[in-house]
Amino acid sequence: IPVNPQWIGVAGTAVLLLSMSVSLSHNVAMTTQELKKRLIEVKMLSEKSLEQERVNREFEVEKRLLEIDNDRKTKELDEARKLQLSMLPDRVPRIEDLEISVKMTTASEVGGDYYDFFKCNDGSLIIALGDATGHGLKAGMALATVRSYFHTLANEGDLLQILDKISVGIRNMNIKMLYMGLMLIRLKGNDMEVASAGMPPLLHYNAETGRLSEYRIKGLPLGSKARYPYQVHRYRFGNGDMLLAMSDGLFEAFNKEREMFGMDRTKEVLLGLKDEEADDVIRRLFDAFRKWTGQN
Repeated sequence: IPVNPQWIGVAGTAVLLLSMSVSLSHNVAMTTQELKKRLIEVKMLSEKSLEQERVNREFEVEKRLLEIDNDRKTKELDEARKLQLSMLPDRVPRIEDLEISVKMTTASEVGGDYYDFFKCNDGSLIIALGDATGHGLKAGMALATVRSYFHTLANEGDLLQILDKISVGIRNMNIKMLYMGLMLIRLKGNDMEVASAGMPPLLHYNAETGRLSEYRIKGLPLGSKARYPYQVHRYRFGNGDMLLAMSDGLFEAFNKEREMFGMDRTKEVLLGLKDEEADDVIRRLFDAFRKWTGQN
């Protein structure tokens, strides 16, 4: 078949143009799909970025609120501790022929330990030693109540009446799980009266016999619903005798091996100090406590 060279050129040009058109269409289609994928990725990344920014913003707000709340609680606990310390006597009473020394250290900002003194009109001295349940503001409220009742009633000299009325006062506060251990010691001459509500034993070294006695006086902590029949125990307190009244922080202290200091070790240390002055006895006992607990 005869072929016109002109037509061959036209056909070749048409095929070339068609190929270019198809190629361009394919490239445009691929570019469009790639752009769509990129747009989707950008959108997802943008959403993730916004979500992360929102989470970070919420975290910063929560962190700031926690800081404000912690600052508030720290200030409240600091005020409560100042209140607690203000309720303790700023000095021990000066009584002829009697040496008195005290030491208190708390495990937190506001502890439940309390001690006090009251010189009665008849010349006797009443010593109070207490330990409220827990720590913090609740314990501080218990201490304030006990101190108020103690100073109001102490001059009457009736230890059982003091315990009973303080117990009623704590119970009337209507705060759950709020109790108070309290020991009252009344000294007049060589006579000693002791009443206790849920406190550790009182240790008494008798200089005349050389014996160390442990007075365990049973009684429920103050504030319980039951009207416990507390009792007053009477002893003789002679020249050279020594008394140790304490909360549970000393003999229940643990060392690194989880061994308790214990009452026997407390007695042993105390017997070795029978000829020391009151301040030295307290200092040596506290040194033994710190050494046992590894606080040196």
